Amino acid sequence: MLSIVLLIYLIDTICYINTSDSSAFFDGVSISSSQISSLQPFLLWETKCASTQISAARCLETITCLSFFKHRQSGVCQLFSANVDITSGMTSPDMKIYHKQVSCEELGYISLSSTKKCLKLYATPTLSRIDANSTCASAGGNLFSITSASMFSECNRSI
Repeated sequence: MLSIVLLIYLIDTICYINTSDSSAFFDGVSISSSQISSLQPFLLWETKCASTQISAARCLETITCLSFFKHRQSGVCQLFSANVDITSGMTSPDMKIYHKQVSCEELGYISLSSTKKCLKLYATPTLSRIDANSTCASAGGNLFSITSASMFSECNRSI
């Protein structure tokens, strides 16, 4: 019974960052096609995607991702484990690469390998689900749910 009570307490006090707002995490810079080519050895992931927000979310979820690019014409998104040297070559205003500016830890959050989300524990008395949701929303995040025993164990070790 003790672990169930603790689980409920953790659910009510852990928030995760909403990764749909990429502006807080990425800085977009214009680049050239040769600069994109120089990143190909560092390609982590490539697929068609509908928006830069999808790429931003995927990059935030991938700890080794440092930058991403979305091809406007083809709709292909690429994640890279390196940043491009933006001081070399001619740039094109039509081509923009996004560099990860911060990590979870730099924002005062922790990252869990099982969730690939930025988490923050708020030291508050046990809150109702509505109040806990409001606390997370006011910090730009969402209430985090623990969905397995292994996730619970990882949260206990990390927090």
